[in-house]
Amino acid sequence: MSAVQKLLGIAIIVLCLLFALSAIGTTFSGISHGTSSEAVSPIPRATGTAASLAYQCASDETQNAHDAAIVDCTKAIALDSHFALAYENRGYAYSSKGSYGLALADLNQAIALNPKDVRAYVWRGYVHNQQDDFDLALADCTQAIALDPNYAPAYAEPGKAYSWKMDYDRANADYTQAIELDPKDKVIYLNRGIVYSRKKDYDRAIDDYDQALAIDSQYTLAYVDRGYAYFAQGNCTQATRLSGRRVWANLGSGFHEVLQVTDI
Repeated sequence: MSAVQKLLGIAIIVLCLLFALSAIGTTFSGISHGTSSEAVSPIPRATGTAASLAYQCASDETQNAHDAAIVDCTKAIALDSHFALAYENRGYAYSSKGSYGLALADLNQAIALNPKDVRAYVWRGYVHNQQDDFDLALADCTQAIALDPNYAPAYAEPGKAYSWKMDYDRANADYTQAIELDPKDKVIYLNRGIVYSRKKDYDRAIDDYDQALAIDSQYTLAYVDRGYAYFAQGNCTQATRLSGRRVWANLGSGFHEVLQVTDI
């Protein structure tokens, strides 16, 4: 056993003792992670140079090249100021950078140009959530569901809003509906697991984290939150078996710092 492994094991034992001595029974992460794993999808398909740039913008965004995406979408808008998809994709890129004011302006314009764009409503709902405007997020996603009741992200985003409003039963219901529509989305399982943890239903939380890891065995956040759930149960044996992945520490504050470890 390496020195790093020994230190990690000691840290886990100390944390377990702290759990035993305290009455803490809450989820440490305390946040819903990320958005639905669906990427920007350039639908409906258009033609022309502006369209090509808008699709390149979407392609840039799938590579997390947010600045390049913004440049390409801005060029598309300069060529066709009524091209809703370019505003939608640029809004997505701005939101990925945390520029929520700019994202909101673009998504407002996308919806004004195409009021039946389901994804634009959901992404605007995401921006509202990030700005703590939960009721506006719920209103946007309600509109999205009215347009397409089978669009999973339209249920996942309200799940986050209700979770942050501490209405965990409604959050659970929306996440469950989203999972029924898209059972391969790891982020939704993770966020429903967080809701279960907040309700201190740690067994179901762990089940959801397991499902997220079955979809993506490299999903660090699922290892982290599963570890928290085991700690909250006082199950130190399982907590020490957080297999050899990028495991994140600093449990007290909920701020996660990446630590590379090997199997214990």
